Amino acid sequence: MATLKKYHLQDVLIRLLSNSYSDHDLLAFIDLSEKIAVGYLRFLQFSGKKIAPSNAFESSELSNVAIDCIAPIFRRNEALEFIELKRFFSRHFDHGKVPDDLVLFVELKRLVIQSVKQGLAILFRERDPEGARLLRNIRGAIQKSDDIILFENLSQVYVFSPVNLNDPDLFRKFVRREVDIHHPLVREKLRRDLPLIPIDDLKNDFLANYSPYLQIPALIRNLLKLVSEKKTFANYLTVDEIVDVVKEFKRREVSLEDIPDQILTDETPENSYEARQFDHIMAQMPRRISELIKWKYGTNRKFPPEVLSAFQKALMSFSENYMNGKKKVSHFHLLKTYLPDLTFQDYRKTYRNAFEYLIKNLRREMKEDVVNIL
Repeated sequence: MATLKKYHLQDVLIRLLSNSYSDHDLLAFIDLSEKIAVGYLRFLQFSGKKIAPSNAFESSELSNVAIDCIAPIFRRNEALEFIELKRFFSRHFDHGKVPDDLVLFVELKRLVIQSVKQGLAILFRERDPEGARLLRNIRGAIQKSDDIILFENLSQVYVFSPVNLNDPDLFRKFVRREVDIHHPLVREKLRRDLPLIPIDDLKNDFLANYSPYLQIPALIRNLLKLVSEKKTFANYLTVDEIVDVVKEFKRREVSLEDIPDQILTDETPENSYEARQFDHIMAQMPRRISELIKWKYGTNRKFPPEVLSAFQKALMSFSENYMNGKKKVSHFHLLKTYLPDLTFQDYRKTYRNAFEYLIKNLRREMKEDVVNIL
């Protein structure tokens, strides 16, 4: 508490919210927010999350990540007012009774941790678009499944199924929230006192059972069945482990680029006709993209000409990748190729809805063309 007193949190917040703060006030508040964020990031690292690029514990790396994550808290409007701080803290000062430093610190900690979680999600999508896509698909598959359960503990998200509990009645009670993850019988069944299975062991053991034709829910069930038989390890998995395994085995699948050319290039009347049709579609693509952009954004002047030109070039690249079966690139990185100064924050705020709407329309048209040819 003595350390907290030196920040004079109550007085500093009042001045920040009334826009009468000094540089010293702002720097002290940023310093406290950064310390909270770094502490939370360090906790996540000790819990097994990979935060910094090197996954080391250097303070400089964690500080850089922390500052990136908490930056949105200090967003200001034209009047230089702190929008997020006013939105979050004003309710504590509206009733005349000013909270003490400890209450305000707890609220600040909530705000910082919320901002860090959002910031990490954004950084993850930028650093690993394939992993982010897999994570969304896996979470979606779990939420739609009646027999796969998510639970969170110490900021890690875990997964288990009835095969892990080996007790249908207990599983139904868990689903109905009559028992929780801390119930003694649940702890015993899930072997929560044991360590998680090492990721390399999990990959090696799963290799014999892997099939590229498995849907994600079936793949998760197979993984959970595998760990249920490993009596020396915890009887559940983290979502991060599942993402890691799926990424590893997706890389092992044979792509078109790995198939010898002679297998694909033997000339027949059928594939010669298909090739000519695909060439015809691509020849028409610049005109179709131009008409699509003009139809949607050509008259309302929402975007300047250079942005519309970048849209057109990025959509052309997307269509070439789509028709040639090339590796997918995230929409942000695709547009950034033609708008080099574009940041992920600007993309989300200004361009994402428009650009991804165009991609959605273009993909639907191309899909119809391919179906008609084949």
